[in-house]
Amino acid sequence: MALLGTAVLIAIVVGVLGTACRSSPDAPSAGAAAQTVASGFGLSTDDRPCLQQAFSDHPDARAAMATGGESTTAQRESLRGVLETCISPTELAAIVARDAAGAIPGTDPARQECLRTTVDGFDPDTRAILLVGLALSGDGAVTQLDVDLSSVTSKLFSACNVQQDSPSPDAGPTSNVDGTGSAVSTP
Repeated sequence: MALLGTAVLIAIVVGVLGTACRSSPDAPSAGAAAQTVASGFGLSTDDRPCLQQAFSDHPDARAAMATGGESTTAQRESLRGVLETCISPTELAAIVARDAAGAIPGTDPARQECLRTTVDGFDPDTRAILLVGLALSGDGAVTQLDVDLSSVTSKLFSACNVQQDSPSPDAGPTSNVDGTGSAVSTP
């Protein structure tokens, strides 16, 4: 159940980006998709025009928002392009550090800086997994994207010694999930 613990952690760190856009089989409007992403990532109103224009130009990205983790590779690549156009690596790094500090006890300034620096230094493909995975996580379906996102976040939190205590349904009430996403017993 390490994936479940990481999925819960991801929802806490960045917030669920809203299942509103995924509640119907039709792709959301560019404005609705932009609003969902901006709200979920805690972006300023200044970022919304970029998102709205990018979603307007890329209907496949809107379709990814409608289908979540079940989206096609082409839809996820389109969403990646939209998100990378409007959310810089530095901005994504700041978002992850900010939200971890607000949601995970013990995420002190040193750990926040580690998160920020580590995410900012990710290679483009790893950063894309984080960016797209966070945008599409929380729809209830466990897909390869969720597995990849779990791996990235586990390594990130382990590297920065950020730990989320989360009961593991399989291990009973005396266990938690460590920074690598593995269940560990506590006395």
